[in-house]
Amino acid sequence: MTIALRRIALLLGAGALAVILLLAGAVLGAPGDAVDREEAVEQSAPAAEAGSLEALQARLERVPGDYPGWAALGLLYVDRARVTADPSWYAKAQAALERSLEIQPEENAVALTGLATLQAAQHDFEHAADTARAALAINSYDATSYGVLTDALTELGRYDEAADALQKMADVNPGFPTLARISYARELRGDIDGARQAMQRALDVAGSDEDAGFALHHLGELAWHYGGDVQAASELYERGLARDPDSLALQASAARATAAAGRTDEALSGYAEVTGRVPVQQYLVEEGELLASLGRTDQAQDRFDVVRIATTLLEESGSAVDLETALFEADHGSPEQALVAAQAAYARAPSVFAADALAWSLHVNGRDAEALQYADEALSLGGRPALFLFHRGMIAASLGRTAEAVRDLTSALEVNPHFSVRHAETAGTTLDRLAG
Repeated sequence: MTIALRRIALLLGAGALAVILLLAGAVLGAPGDAVDREEAVEQSAPAAEAGSLEALQARLERVPGDYPGWAALGLLYVDRARVTADPSWYAKAQAALERSLEIQPEENAVALTGLATLQAAQHDFEHAADTARAALAINSYDATSYGVLTDALTELGRYDEAADALQKMADVNPGFPTLARISYARELRGDIDGARQAMQRALDVAGSDEDAGFALHHLGELAWHYGGDVQAASELYERGLARDPDSLALQASAARATAAAGRTDEALSGYAEVTGRVPVQQYLVEEGELLASLGRTDQAQDRFDVVRIATTLLEESGSAVDLETALFEADHGSPEQALVAAQAAYARAPSVFAADALAWSLHVNGRDAEALQYADEALSLGGRPALFLFHRGMIAASLGRTAEAVRDLTSALEVNPHFSVRHAETAGTTLDRLAG
């Protein structure tokens, strides 16, 4: 999984079910007298105990006034969208959360937290930040809302504000979800050792197999993205799958590492199992690029066609996917569409990821002088992902800035020689050409 996808996984992967059960079983800042609050808790407790979508739906049919239960149902729908990659669940989540707010329009922190989570899942980060703040105005001790706020501000490129929100989250609850976000914040700033330490601590306190699998996956991703250590990453993915065998992220990452080890048939089988279950764009792109590298261009194009279908479905569901569209079209489709999408993504949320996508989209449109400033901005936070370095190196090469191009392309391959089936080879051949 790319860094760009792992940032969203932090929101929906770290302790997601625990959060859902918490919201189903307790009222945070509920209004009304003590009798009302006790009744709401009593109504919601059976749903929390059941812990399943079907049980909660049945419960709400019997007790339609259970507003914390409606909020919990909304979050369960968001989680179902994550697991299935089916954006139709977002509309159901919206309806359930709005129902909770209709029943209890005042000081309904649980529903606001759920709504902020939904908005973040759909990449509507500006509204997610505002909604999370509204929830925190009701209950300033809610670590979940601080987590959503941290994620949203990070995606908006407001890194200092995100750090403040993360510190408040740590003050309230320094547990697994907080440690996972601390790891990611350090990674963004280039502190890879610190990121590993925080994620190892998260693994140490993981309260479920899903959380343990999540932490092991991200430890594997750190080994992969910063060093290209195929063996170490593979071992961590295997350990993660032993804890959470249904994790698509772990399965896809294991397939990618298997391909890097030269076992391409096995890797393609792994990808086929993942994309056959859930059509996640990133996994389809990785599978398609591996097929293309093997000369199986028709099969690769089939995967890329599915990417466009999945993107359309997400857009129709209200999700913002400009950032992903920009990188995909720049590499596999229309440079013009890539630039339009990248400009929209950067205007909405000028993160380092948006800056990198805009730089690359400008490059494929032949506008390298403009692209260079955004490539520099992408690296300004301190993180040095191989893909960012590759993009800047290719832009510098196009501008005739040979020394910078050699430096950046060399660094990209040093950071991770397997960073991309498509681009790693290009980096090597470009270095050979520049040397010649």
